[in-house]
Amino acid sequence: MHMRDSDATLAGAYPESRRSESLLEQAGSAILGGEYVRARKLWTEVLELEPHSILAYLERSLAHLKLAFPDLAAGDAYRALLLVDMIREGEEEIPPAIAEMEAKAFSYLSIALQEIGCHEDSIRYKEIGTKRYPEINFEIPGHIPSKEVILREGEWRREVYPWNNMEPDRFSNETLEALNTAMAKCSEKAELKVVDLPVLQRDLSFAGDGDRSSDKHLGVYAKEDIFLGETFFSEASPLTVVADPENSSLCEYCGGNLPDQHRVCDDCWEGDEDSGAMWCSEECRHKAFKSYHPALCGRDFTWLYRDINAAANVHPLALPDVKYLYGVSRPPLKHIPAIALPFNFAHQVLQPIQLLQEMDVDIFDPKYLDFFDLWVMQTVRAKFISVASARMSAKTRRTELAAVHTLYSMFNHSCEPTVTWECENEVKFTGFSRHKKPSESVAPVVAVKKGDECWTHYCDVRLEYKDRQQDAFGSLGGKCVCRRCLEEEAEDKRVNGVSDEE
Repeated sequence: MHMRDSDATLAGAYPESRRSESLLEQAGSAILGGEYVRARKLWTEVLELEPHSILAYLERSLAHLKLAFPDLAAGDAYRALLLVDMIREGEEEIPPAIAEMEAKAFSYLSIALQEIGCHEDSIRYKEIGTKRYPEINFEIPGHIPSKEVILREGEWRREVYPWNNMEPDRFSNETLEALNTAMAKCSEKAELKVVDLPVLQRDLSFAGDGDRSSDKHLGVYAKEDIFLGETFFSEASPLTVVADPENSSLCEYCGGNLPDQHRVCDDCWEGDEDSGAMWCSEECRHKAFKSYHPALCGRDFTWLYRDINAAANVHPLALPDVKYLYGVSRPPLKHIPAIALPFNFAHQVLQPIQLLQEMDVDIFDPKYLDFFDLWVMQTVRAKFISVASARMSAKTRRTELAAVHTLYSMFNHSCEPTVTWECENEVKFTGFSRHKKPSESVAPVVAVKKGDECWTHYCDVRLEYKDRQQDAFGSLGGKCVCRRCLEEEAEDKRVNGVSDEE
């Protein structure tokens, strides 16, 4: 990573400019006044002026803890430790003031990881800190570890951060126009509309006759009749990940099978063995070079094969293939816990920094601060995880391919679906019914009438309702309350003599 030498880093450890001093005073007042979002904003402005400020990273870490975002607090505390390590390089001892900040960084990192649920990592960093600074109390004065349910063990909140102004209004005419323009390239028979759907409960034991509040979403509607067995939608993925590219026979770009005469990158090619980047067609090779491949060409990404193109001068959340993905939402109602996703310190803090190092990106360069701040990477991660599809290998029964499709994710779920999907090198939707098969007669059978919503399935609809709900819970973000589930749940209660109160 291109960083400054230890002397220069030491000089930048403390903010010194007049503007920085003013921001420090304002941030301190904001923290004392409980204005943690404002304090976080001010500390970020300090980092834009003094990108090697250990103090700014520490104080912003504390603000994130106060805001109940321990994932972001862990990221800032770890970056503070990286800056201390840069000062320590070649030095027998570090100045006492820097040592005090390092002790705080270990403390904040340990507490943040504890709150997330990464207990082993938390204990490890606390042990390192106490070994170096046995006289330091590794607790934050006045800070009470979170006991609320909003952060379950080993997870982080999937929501729009208060300072995130990059999310488009999903229901504006401008957004609908942009998405329907893209939809027209994938289907002549479908369009997107705003739809009200029930607010899903985060508890599988929730009875079907409870809260019936609704929330706005986008849904796919039929512009014309869609028939059983008719493939009416096809979308290529802007992001496809081949699980084991060196030992598979899949195209790196689209995930399709490689023909005998496939395309390669000469700079990545190692000779006779099937190594390096391989594509099924000249079109896929061209798209790869036009988007992500120049940033990865010739680099070692065997531990993480493909990611967003960091060479483009566009904010990651403004990329068209990321901007409209639905993976984060506004903070939920008080009586409904926030949606959470698994958190792994190595995968979400350490490896992204390693990835950027491999791409010669200095995470402390001011021009990259807003691009590769942890909240940005967490938001992108949430979007990808929430709308990704995966395909199992018929031979190994393990995941061989994962992909993200912007419009695919707009199809809403029902356990009585009217369309079904399959993913090869593109995701395709076809008219479907559990009860009917495509007619062999002259008159085709309508699966979706003109003007009706196209319902797909996020689970195996052949399962019993309890198994279906368990299967779809993660993808939906809550318990399914489609008509079929409610009817089958009611029938199960009647047969087993269970009252609604239970």
